[in-house]
Amino acid sequence: MKSAVDLGIFESLSDGPMSAALIAKKQALQLEGTKLIADSLVGMNLLDRADLNGHARSREAVYELNMTSQTYLISESPLFMGMYLKQHDELDKMWRGLRETIRTGTPVMAVNEDAKAQDIFPHLAEAIMPLNYCIAADVVKYLKDRSHSAKNPQDLKTAGSGHDDEANSLTSALSNKNAFNNKRALNILDLAAGSAVWSIPFAQDNRDNHIAALDFPAVLAVTRKITERFDVANQYTEVPGNWRNIKLSPGLYDVVILGHILHSEGLEMSKKLLAYCAAALKDGGTLVIAEFMPNQERTAPLYPLMFGLNMYLATANGCVFSFDEITSLCHAAGFRDVYRHQGVEYDSPVVFATK
Repeated sequence: MKSAVDLGIFESLSDGPMSAALIAKKQALQLEGTKLIADSLVGMNLLDRADLNGHARSREAVYELNMTSQTYLISESPLFMGMYLKQHDELDKMWRGLRETIRTGTPVMAVNEDAKAQDIFPHLAEAIMPLNYCIAADVVKYLKDRSHSAKNPQDLKTAGSGHDDEANSLTSALSNKNAFNNKRALNILDLAAGSAVWSIPFAQDNRDNHIAALDFPAVLAVTRKITERFDVANQYTEVPGNWRNIKLSPGLYDVVILGHILHSEGLEMSKKLLAYCAAALKDGGTLVIAEFMPNQERTAPLYPLMFGLNMYLATANGCVFSFDEITSLCHAAGFRDVYRHQGVEYDSPVVFATK
């Protein structure tokens, strides 16, 4: 896929369906290799065969973009994954140090240290943005649906035993205090905002919603770029710096977002971060946590387990948390109800906590 992006295969087809010969001519490629990679992309469901879609069959294969490639593999798309694919080269270099890191306990790098973070995170934030936008948009829809109905709390996986009193508590929180239960504008904190991917759908949902984007100055330049691309930049205020050094007004926000932050902080700092978020939220406010969560036994799913290794390589104290562990941490920080998105199985599940 990365080679196809680099070779301009997808960009060629943005002008319309064409044969391998035309693609090869347009990009100055060798014909046989162009045919082989185009056929492979069809097999990967990244291209379609236009000549097979109609009743009349062409004498040669004609390739065209499909919804996936139009959305993620064309440079003009706001969700273009080109930077993410390039980032894989850096990940490959880091993973080559796995054996030495396990022998010594010294990470290849410490991306959450201020100097390193300002160097790495601007590129990383923009690179991973396309991976999370659809999930983030679903988060907004999910919260609105739940707060508007609040009829079936048993559908939400709450912390604890699941007894009726806990379900009733959640119903009360959703129907009476949750900020999504009315149409008023929301005050939102996107903590370690990065590309702002987790807060942009909130901005799009209500043009009166206001988002404070907290991150390192170098990263906020990316925040600005992406929010301008989505035409929501005027709803954002920048809060430059490290959250550890920034004092927020208590009870100011309806929503606080932690989009893939806890795993780089480690256990002890995550405790402090969750308490920091609780203090910043209004009573009844919602904390949104996106993480890669293994099961409690650390036997599955594979991706979060591998991501735990990734954090071992890239941070001094980073780790992954199970849902039960996040639940316990949230309760200790002062949150009442903790539940997760139940409708869709994502590689990166989303957890919600109510203050």
